[in-house]
Amino acid sequence: MFTQKIEAFPLPSTTTQGVSTKSEPDPFIIGKKYHAIIESRLTNGWASVLVAGQSLQMAISASISHKKNTEIELTLISKEPILKFLLLEPLIHLGHKQNSTSISQAGQLLSGLLKATTNPQITPPHQIASTTPIIQSFPNSIVELANGLQQALTVSGLFYESHLAQWLTGKRSSDQLHLEPQSKLFDADKNQGSCHFVQQQLMALETGAIAWRGEIWSGQPVEWVVTEQENQDQGKEEDASSNWTSHIKITLPCLGQIVITLCINKLGTNIHIETAEDITNNLLINNQSRLIAAIEAEGIRVQSITVNKDESTDDQ
Repeated sequence: MFTQKIEAFPLPSTTTQGVSTKSEPDPFIIGKKYHAIIESRLTNGWASVLVAGQSLQMAISASISHKKNTEIELTLISKEPILKFLLLEPLIHLGHKQNSTSISQAGQLLSGLLKATTNPQITPPHQIASTTPIIQSFPNSIVELANGLQQALTVSGLFYESHLAQWLTGKRSSDQLHLEPQSKLFDADKNQGSCHFVQQQLMALETGAIAWRGEIWSGQPVEWVVTEQENQDQGKEEDASSNWTSHIKITLPCLGQIVITLCINKLGTNIHIETAEDITNNLLINNQSRLIAAIEAEGIRVQSITVNKDESTDDQ
């Protein structure tokens, strides 16, 4: 999926500031996923987007259609000082000639690389796909799972040049370097594979996001997107840290499909869980205190946790 961070502003004719009035509940919850509709293309080149019953103007990439009633998926990642959403949209739009406009020189270069990739079976360039389970069986601890996820990104090839520099200075071993796929691309006939890694790296630089899919353990697939968001308070060096949003989609044997969004900052973590099943939704709501206690027992400070059912699944 294509990932883009978008700022949202109220339309000039709108009296609200992107959030509801005091007499109404705030429809905007950090980490929540929203099904939005593009209403129209504005004269300033932006788009009018209907989100949670409110019309907002957003600078959506021109590579994504601005046709009326186009549906998009947004995840709220920040509310202060303005609303910021993460847009998830199929990357195929960038490959079409009629949608070749992009938002930067890096985007133009990326578009050219995408057009050079003609094999429809190739994984979307920005998405890391693993064919090997991270761990072989259900983890015995959270630490084991976390280490496995870290290792999956480390050996994905996305950071190969950085690791090569570490190897040259003796900070990384040859055995570690050989775990990455680029170390196997010595044949000139495999240029397409090299191009694929360049595409992934450019997309990560352009969007600040990394997408990974594969099996956590044998037989358990997952989709995972990690996005970096710069700290709003850049005036203080001690606050010059980044915030992170982690978006996880997984289908579990007993709980069914769930989507978990973690918005992480230096103060703690905001958690939003979206379920596909009523029974799972009720189970998690009724056990929120136990869930928070279990998470905080792992050393993670929970700022907030929300649970709701994905109403779109009722129509399927």
